[in-house]
Amino acid sequence: NDRAMPLPRDNTPRTELKNIRNANFPKDGHGRTYHTSTQTGDLANRVITVGSHKRARMIARLFDDIKIHVSSDRGFETFTGTLRGTPISVVATGMGLPMVDMMVREVNSCVDGTLLFLRLGTCGTPSTKVAIGTVTVNDRCVLITRNYDGFVKAKKELKNGAKQMGKYYTISNPIPADAALSAALERELSKRIEKYPVVRGTGATCDSFYGSQGRQDPW
Repeated sequence: NDRAMPLPRDNTPRTELKNIRNANFPKDGHGRTYHTSTQTGDLANRVITVGSHKRARMIARLFDDIKIHVSSDRGFETFTGTLRGTPISVVATGMGLPMVDMMVREVNSCVDGTLLFLRLGTCGTPSTKVAIGTVTVNDRCVLITRNYDGFVKAKKELKNGAKQMGKYYTISNPIPADAALSAALERELSKRIEKYPVVRGTGATCDSFYGSQGRQDPW
């Protein structure tokens, strides 16, 4: 319920483009980052990331208190407070790999010490052994991206002289998550969620919702 508890109003000034001096990693004169509009002190070392702004607000309402609320012109929204006395943040990123990339880099620039990221969201699976409603914990993940050159007709050379590679998609090597965190997350979820099964395994992140996940246009 988005009206259950009023959230603090975002009174943070927007990033001032006229004061940006470094194009490599843009920050304004107040130290606010270009995309997330956050600065040092705005985030905790434990960060939950979600795509949906509504989901971020729902999670923020579970905090003991909310000390920071920042929404940026670039589609990011950040809440920071405490949960059982521990500092914690939740950041809504919207959708897509570039948004997550910008968030991770800019959050990292605002925090001292080790960072813990926990991504919370929905997923699908090609496996018929995993039922709808199953809670999944990824202990590693691969990246699936479209190979645009693969859609060029066979034996046809591209304009730049390269030959089409023949693969429609590329799949990266698995990148492991923190083993201790994955195990703890699986253990605690299994204790607290009795209605749905909890499984651990490899996740797949795609560079698009439709093309890279094999969905077909309806027309």
